[in-house]
Amino acid sequence: MVVEAEELSLFQLDGSAEVPPWALRPSVSFCSTSRSRDKLSVVCPSAACADQPLARQAENGWAALRVDAPVDAAVLAQLSSVLAEADVPACAVRTLDTNHLLVRACSLNAVVRAMVSSEHVVRADAEARRTFGELLLPTCTVATDATGDLPALPDVFGGLWSRVIEEEPPGTVVDDTTLVWWLQAGDWYADIRIPRTSRVPVTAGGELPKLALAAQKSFAGTLEYQGVHEGAGQVTQWHRLADFHPPTGGADIGLNTLSEDGVTLVELGHPGADYSETWERIDGGTNFCVLQLAEPAGRFGLWLFRGTHWARVLGRPTDDACAVSSHVCHSLEHLMAFDAENRQKSVAGTAEPLNDLQQWLSTYEADFGIVEQPGSLHVAHSLRPEHEGRLYSTSLVAVDGAQWEERSGEALLSWRLVQTSGTDAIKQFLHSAHDRSHKA
Repeated sequence: MVVEAEELSLFQLDGSAEVPPWALRPSVSFCSTSRSRDKLSVVCPSAACADQPLARQAENGWAALRVDAPVDAAVLAQLSSVLAEADVPACAVRTLDTNHLLVRACSLNAVVRAMVSSEHVVRADAEARRTFGELLLPTCTVATDATGDLPALPDVFGGLWSRVIEEEPPGTVVDDTTLVWWLQAGDWYADIRIPRTSRVPVTAGGELPKLALAAQKSFAGTLEYQGVHEGAGQVTQWHRLADFHPPTGGADIGLNTLSEDGVTLVELGHPGADYSETWERIDGGTNFCVLQLAEPAGRFGLWLFRGTHWARVLGRPTDDACAVSSHVCHSLEHLMAFDAENRQKSVAGTAEPLNDLQQWLSTYEADFGIVEQPGSLHVAHSLRPEHEGRLYSTSLVAVDGAQWEERSGEALLSWRLVQTSGTDAIKQFLHSAHDRSHKA
């Protein structure tokens, strides 16, 4: 299912009226007409009718979801039923080999979440995300800058946290073996999750299978404080500005309760309490600094330092070359299964395969570890198993007091300081000398 990139408009004419010639031009990407004895209804891109006299009576704010490949009436009815259960009105428009569901643009996020919950994969490319913005993916929009207006986040969330247990729903343990670290430095965070099975080689050559690597998780961005909820916990929202997995369309909001000693945090899904995660703080150091990727543009990255720990996350480029960012689904494994099916269809000439899986795995980086001394960092956990146990001797070199450069392979990355607890904190983590060491 594909979110068409253009906003649509609907307008009605008298039943005896002719279809406007401009609506039928080949340059108009979508046009649907239906006539009854009393009315003629026309649906077309808003841009196509913007300069027409009829634009004043147009009902704007519609979107189309395209279902590629022929589907029978039963399949279209099933898709309409999914939307009906989500209380989203939809209108089906059918042609011989293509089907569309028309929905209100303001309902797009509800549509996406409903489809993902029903095991569907929704494609929303960069153009569609630009057109519909927050209406489509309000919590997953990739950004390269902080919003600058986040509410003050209490420092009680700062430090390195390790997850002890996950329950879904609360009371039912679903995971107590996955390695999960969450590093919070100021308003910024990074998270890494490595299942035990993703470190057990099963191939003859001792290599980890791609499916096991795809089961790992990592995301990073800003943590927004939304206040105290009814006197019983603090509400926060994790804005994922980089994510190893495709967006799901849902928001990541938690209702957090801290123990009196500040060591244990219980996070409940909010609202609804659909899951529970228990965390233990393993580093409560107060000094921190945060660097954000400035160049190259079109990619989100963070260096986080807090206490004696650090994290480096480099998200995928935000262009259309990467299928992960342009598809909305449950997980990377879900997208892999969808891609495998696509590849089978492509043999018969009915579908194009998505990008190579190796690109999906290799274009996102996440390393977490311990600061041994300024500029010398031990890698404890990484999405790339071969990095673990190494020393990451950074090539970060200060250009001035607020900008650093890093040599990463053949690429030169520029980072800028976005938040720190003080000048002394920066010296605790980073070299200010001019030597450019390399990654071990």
